[in-house]
Amino acid sequence: MSITLTAHDLSEDANRLSTQDDELILLVYAQDAAGQLPTSVIQEYFVLDTAQRMKSFILTDSVLRMRTLSIVLIEMDSNMGIQQLEPIVRLNLQTFLNQEQQASPDAFRKLLGDDDFLGAIKIETEDLNIQGKAIEFNGRRLFDSFHYEIVFTK
Repeated sequence: MSITLTAHDLSEDANRLSTQDDELILLVYAQDAAGQLPTSVIQEYFVLDTAQRMKSFILTDSVLRMRTLSIVLIEMDSNMGIQQLEPIVRLNLQTFLNQEQQASPDAFRKLLGDDDFLGAIKIETEDLNIQGKAIEFNGRRLFDSFHYEIVFTK
């Protein structure tokens, strides 16, 4: 099974002074039971821009046998690398998944610094059997909006 992330609206394209690209980190965690520490299955840094708006990732069969997947999308604005950021997200995964806090980007300033939290979701792997199931992360950061879509395909 693959995950395809598509940028319908980049978070850094509001005006000519914007970078016109998004430096992104996609983190995907698998869990087999409640209370178990999440296992990192995807840790990817990549750039999407107006020329390349799509990136795909493979989920192995062993990952799909786990009970849940948690997906976190972050737009990088700092020099903090994925090696520094991933443990912060993993230890605070429940905070990122909390829908009420997602409405307030300031709630994540303490954890991420200048990096922008774009969205997170936890899904049951049995729900991934729906071909073309889509998840959307969209919102507004300062002067620019963003819209990302994640689609699962076999």
